[in-house]
Amino acid sequence: MELPQYLRSLQQAELDLARSYDDVAISQPDDHDSTGLFLALARQGREHARALEPLRARYDATGAGSGDNENTYGDVGQLHRHVPLVELQELYLSACLVDVGWSVLMQVGRRFEDRDLIRVVEHCTSETGKQLAWIKTRIKHASRPALLRPPPHRRRPRPPAVPAGHPQDQP
Repeated sequence: MELPQYLRSLQQAELDLARSYDDVAISQPDDHDSTGLFLALARQGREHARALEPLRARYDATGAGSGDNENTYGDVGQLHRHVPLVELQELYLSACLVDVGWSVLMQVGRRFEDRDLIRVVEHCTSETGKQLAWIKTRIKHASRPALLRPPPHRRRPRPPAVPAGHPQDQP
């Protein structure tokens, strides 16, 4: 894959991640703390995609690349409904794909000594890292009620019912 195609793929991954953040925010309207943050992270993803526009224009103008619009990252915008933990895990995976994309672009920027590309990558990598950390924290919190129920063999047994008129039933 050549750089112009890679820039398009990363831009699309950022937009897909932004849509995923929007989807999760909409699906959790009662969680006001998270909803605002999810919407802010979605805006950040769209800003990252916009930051790639001038770089795409510059590298597309060189005639490099195949012009193929294939999304290297696959369809990362689809989320399962009704399971917040699963949604968070999918967001995390999507953000990881974006993070790897920024890492690759950093190598390209260094190789080409492109200060503009490096500046955009440094800024977006920092924000994506914060997104990953925040999502991971949310996964830890969501997993407690969803997954941390004691297994049946570890639950406390109920005391046997005391039949009426039994000596223990008397005061």
